[in-house]
Amino acid sequence: MGLNYRVMATSPGANEMTGIARPLAIPPVPIQAEPILHFSVVIPAYNAAKDISHCLASVFVQEFDPAGYEVLLVDDCSTDATRDIASGIAHSHGNLRVMSTLKKSGPGIARNIGVSQVRGRWIIFLDSDDTLASNLLRHLKEFIDTQAGDLDAVGYNWSFASADHGNSSLPPAGRRDQAALGLNRTDLLKKYLCLHMDGSVIYTAVRRELITHNHLCFAEGYHEDVDYIFMVYWHARRVGYLDEVLYYKGWRSGSIVNTISRQHVQGFMRAWARIAAFVQTHDEGLWNSVHSFYRTGLVGAVATRAREIYRRAGSPAQATELYTELYECLGKEFGSSPIEADEIPTSQYGQITANFLTVMQDRNLSSLQKGAAISRFIGEAIAKSWSCIDLHHSLFLSPDQIRTCCKRFFVEGALRGDVVLLNVPPDNLAPITPELIRKAKQRLHHEINSGGKSACQGCPFLEFKEWGSLDTLELKYLSFEYHSVCNLKCSYCSDVYFGGRQPHYDVKHLVNELSECHALDNCSTVVWGGGEPVVDKDFDALLEDMVRRLPHASQRVLTNSVKHNKTVQRLLAENSLSVTTSVDAGTEKTYVKVRGMPSLNKAMANLRQYAEANSSQVTVKYIFTDDNRSLEEVRAFVALVTDYKLIDCNFQISCDFKHETLTLDTVVSMIVMYGLLIDAGCRIAYFDDLLRQRLSKRHAEAAEAIQHTLKGLGLSHILADNSAYESVAIWGAGWQSRYLIEKSAFFRNVKVAYFIDSRPSVIGKNFMGHEIFGPDTLLKSGIPVVISAVQNLPLIHRSFVALGLDRSRLINKLIL
Repeated sequence: MGLNYRVMATSPGANEMTGIARPLAIPPVPIQAEPILHFSVVIPAYNAAKDISHCLASVFVQEFDPAGYEVLLVDDCSTDATRDIASGIAHSHGNLRVMSTLKKSGPGIARNIGVSQVRGRWIIFLDSDDTLASNLLRHLKEFIDTQAGDLDAVGYNWSFASADHGNSSLPPAGRRDQAALGLNRTDLLKKYLCLHMDGSVIYTAVRRELITHNHLCFAEGYHEDVDYIFMVYWHARRVGYLDEVLYYKGWRSGSIVNTISRQHVQGFMRAWARIAAFVQTHDEGLWNSVHSFYRTGLVGAVATRAREIYRRAGSPAQATELYTELYECLGKEFGSSPIEADEIPTSQYGQITANFLTVMQDRNLSSLQKGAAISRFIGEAIAKSWSCIDLHHSLFLSPDQIRTCCKRFFVEGALRGDVVLLNVPPDNLAPITPELIRKAKQRLHHEINSGGKSACQGCPFLEFKEWGSLDTLELKYLSFEYHSVCNLKCSYCSDVYFGGRQPHYDVKHLVNELSECHALDNCSTVVWGGGEPVVDKDFDALLEDMVRRLPHASQRVLTNSVKHNKTVQRLLAENSLSVTTSVDAGTEKTYVKVRGMPSLNKAMANLRQYAEANSSQVTVKYIFTDDNRSLEEVRAFVALVTDYKLIDCNFQISCDFKHETLTLDTVVSMIVMYGLLIDAGCRIAYFDDLLRQRLSKRHAEAAEAIQHTLKGLGLSHILADNSAYESVAIWGAGWQSRYLIEKSAFFRNVKVAYFIDSRPSVIGKNFMGHEIFGPDTLLKSGIPVVISAVQNLPLIHRSFVALGLDRSRLINKLIL
């Protein structure tokens, strides 16, 4: 990436040790030699007459001895009664000192003057329209006293003042960088440089000695704390975090943080450029290791400034003026080609920045046209984000983790996925709450969309669209995997699902809380898995409780069927749940290799009982491994299914996901299994979503070889012939349909007439350039139908049959 940095001092007299320019307007007053108080509270103020009394009152009601702290208010040449009000209050509070700047210079210079006079060991920054919690000083002192002597900074949380809570226009309150504050220095700096941390000083207490020893000084102008707090993190031996709301922000429409101007744009870009110059100058080795993180942060800096211009500009003309200022600042501070297009991440920030640069460099557009184009794009993109259905609406409860998905994918040859929201240690005493889960999802969503590294990086299931906020927890998919007790041990299994572990948290209590906060109101799918669910002593009671709580949800029990369960059989007969069992073999010998015990016939006999209760709700699964992929084993499996009269069940074909690629022999065996099942009279057979992705890729690489092999086996009729269809309707308007259309060779020649979906929320909308209709539309024509769904394929199939449609319209030949 063509990033060019210059070490620049904004004024003469820049401190050579730190690279931070000292302002000319107010030369720093010599700092007191020794601290004699515990705390100093520094308050810059400008035209704060309406707020200053309330602000100061919050300091003077502290649950702390007044002799142990001081307050320094620095008036920045206010034109109202701010100074007079503060001076009047000082008459009755001997620990308040009021001083002034020589000319209006901004909050940074006012803070510098205050810091130069402090006598406290720790400095707290407070804005004049904000307040402190009454227990801030007491709790800070108690926290500091429990820490080692290398603690140099303490972060704490914040919220909006109670008077503002009813304001629906307020952004989300509170810090999102708590976890980063506990990292080692290098990792903390990386997080900051990615723009993943708060850039304010007002939520952090700083040891006075750190500031004096390193000659830290705020710059002039706006966003002066962005580079200042970075310097605090840079020099701090250790940063702590006190997990309490101790700071309350006011919300004034005309305040610095709620307006936009040239000074805002210039200030932020100045701060970001100065950070780069400082790191390059002081530790070139570290700069080389954090450069990519800084690059991500620069993309985020441009995107967030452009977004703020879009949100806060008073007119199209002002927006155009400020977009131009941002572009010029980028060139001035970072050189002519600061960001290369091919290295911009695909995050929301990346998309905004890429569009911004493309439009600003378009010589065919006037300034106003550029401004309008950028605003139009941001207006559309700001409601969109990278996410997936699982991040927004799924929850997986494992013994020692709360996860947001069970997807697996490869990035640079490494298996990733099963993304963790919360780790739960064995000695956990704190309850796992819906709010903890919601905040963890929100943090992950923010990480993905700010362009930094996340557990979801490289995931092919992410989509950029309007997902909505995560301000509330709304679960549509809940998976119980809370223990790893099992009566088999499969070759492809991990300790996550085998090992005898019990949950480190109260599962029943969590379910109750999820229900009470209405997080389960729209839950449509509940899955029972983990180890072997039916061996858990609480399984029957918890299962029946969830059936009662969520009568309209689909309950799926993932059991090996070695142990028969009467509750499962009864609920199957009542059409209240479905069963999925992985058999993975056609012979006992192979079953032992793959599943660890000689229990094939026992499992098949129990499956037959379940199928007799309700075969349409029983899915037999085959996970291909190195031990069971031969054509002989495939043929034996299909014969076994026929012998046990299971052909009316559903069949799911999958694979061991420890390997990134599939061999040609494995692909052929999978296709052969599909064809043999269909030829034997099976109504529903399908490849699962994770396999479909790998299979499509392998088919694209070796299509001719696969077709040649199938022809030699007399099974070429298995694959769908795209020459036999002019157009089709696709049932399902989601990720699976998009993937099928974009990746399948079948749809290169076959047109999509329209989409079918039973969800009222999407009927009538447009998807991939085609309208979405309700299922009844199929009654008006005889068009062939492709069901694109995977897990919901049996349910959609039943809906298709219930409409009285001719089953021959369903394309059941394999589309790769």
